[in-house]
Amino acid sequence: MNTVWLHQSGQWQTLETPFNTPPEILNPTLKLTEEQWQRFQDQAWQVTLLKTLETHMLKWFPERCQHIDELSDWVHTYMETAYAKGFETEQDLLYYFNIIGYLGEEALLKSPYPSLTLLMDTPSLQTPSQRIAQAASLAEQIANKQKESQA
Repeated sequence: MNTVWLHQSGQWQTLETPFNTPPEILNPTLKLTEEQWQRFQDQAWQVTLLKTLETHMLKWFPERCQHIDELSDWVHTYMETAYAKGFETEQDLLYYFNIIGYLGEEALLKSPYPSLTLLMDTPSLQTPSQRIAQAASLAEQIANKQKESQA
């Protein structure tokens, strides 16, 4: 603030500061480095993706979510696991969570389906996106066969 107006004795008086204020203080602007900006964008994307995956699980696999106390933490944990395996796109992660939805966490933790584990854990000529798509399709087939045998 450089100027103030005072109403005194029916007249307005103007007082100005005797100090020179540097322009950067008058108009402070936050400047981010390229790295900071990229981190900010990555964080925003991850938060959005986390919500997308939560919504996906609640919509398509609500029975899997019933016994999870902190769904956000649970989803975040499996997001990190998927990233570590090379599954990085939104579509990759949706496929990854489909596998959990169809077969449960045991499919990832105990490896009861060798062909599924091979697709998810072993690099090949296929891209990670191709492998996880194929694994999700296989998981759906396994789940459907299990339902048929129980009926």
